[in-house]
Amino acid sequence: MSEYVKQVILTGAMGAGKSTVLTALAQQGVACVPEPARRILSAQRAIGGRGVPETDPRLFCELMLAVAVEEFREMTRRVYEELGYDITEMPRKTVKDRTALVLSKTGEPNTP
Repeated sequence: MSEYVKQVILTGAMGAGKSTVLTALAQQGVACVPEPARRILSAQRAIGGRGVPETDPRLFCELMLAVAVEEFREMTRRVYEELGYDITEMPRKTVKDRTALVLSKTGEPNTP
């Protein structure tokens, strides 16, 4: 069996069942990036925000893209962690300090 996993983007009109299919796939263990429109619409309407398609379609698209990118990053992080990778955020320190941090995570000796 191939190690390659094809990525699929679901599209369709409101009410077509995209969220329902994503939920069903997630329940079967398929890694999914949730479709953000429903949450954005709910949040924007709750606060009387402009980020809804009928008021400001561009803002709505920008909000959806921002959420989708963040969720993709989070899913990618989870996959790497499941594969045994240690995800390390680089602090704003000297190169020596950052190098020491990476070496401490690899178990390599930190030589000056």
